[in-house]
Amino acid sequence: METIERLGRRIAAAEGLREVVRTMKTLSAIGVRRFEQAAEAVRGYSEVVELGLVAALRETKFGPEPPPEEAARGGLRALIAIGADHGLCGRFDDAVAGLAREAAGSGGVPVAAVGLRLADRLAGGKAAPGTVHATPGSVRGLAETADALLVGIDAWRREKGVVEVLLLHNAPSGDGAARPVSSRLLPVSPAWLRDLAARPWPGRGLPMLFDARERVLAHLIRQHLHVRLHRALAESLAAEHAARLAVMQGAERNIAEHIAEMQAGYRARRQEGITTELLEVAAGYAALGGGETSSPSDGQVPRARG
Repeated sequence: METIERLGRRIAAAEGLREVVRTMKTLSAIGVRRFEQAAEAVRGYSEVVELGLVAALRETKFGPEPPPEEAARGGLRALIAIGADHGLCGRFDDAVAGLAREAAGSGGVPVAAVGLRLADRLAGGKAAPGTVHATPGSVRGLAETADALLVGIDAWRREKGVVEVLLLHNAPSGDGAARPVSSRLLPVSPAWLRDLAARPWPGRGLPMLFDARERVLAHLIRQHLHVRLHRALAESLAAEHAARLAVMQGAERNIAEHIAEMQAGYRARRQEGITTELLEVAAGYAALGGGETSSPSDGQVPRARG
């Protein structure tokens, strides 16, 4: 049976742990909101890029014909998988790791992993990453990581002949659980480009191009890829913080229940101790002959023993 002193120390330790969990909950809630706003903010820039593509593609009347989608299937595939650096977020990395292993097929595909824990999950398997990036620690780091991934894609295409790039990450689902997403980053969808070429320009006249159309298109396509990577990173981080928030909420409930049980035990031990002390005092008093007085029938005033 635990002593009252040991129970008191355990309660104090649990209270300290609960404060840590509450702090992590606060940080996770802030992170969810911050990266959700980052993902939403980049949509405005995405619309600007699309307007630029509308103008550049319309300049050619019908737009350039990119390779058909079937051609990508015969080329080398590469993967970009986005996960987490830190734990306490449940099975956040497991879903993305599963998608990566499935997309890697028999193996031998280039893989870039964002997230040290995800890289550990994939290490030694058919989707083992050749490049590992840490997850951005701030909104400003999203653009830097997206730029680094684009540089890696350029190297894949130049050195290994990569034709198709798949983007794998988690996105917020609204209930605290992460929703795994798989999308194709390259080649750019021909149907999407044709739709942009046919989209009416919202103003009175098209803007003028002050550079070669091919260079403008290449720059805009690169910006489009940057936006998609930026948004995927932001969504993944928002989903990670949401998953960690859900885990911390469950941990806080468990700690509160455990503290309540220990406090009940502490009160019971304390009451037992008080009762025992009272019984010992009463027994000692009785042993010393306490409580005896002279009888009133003797005509004497009762006098308690000193």
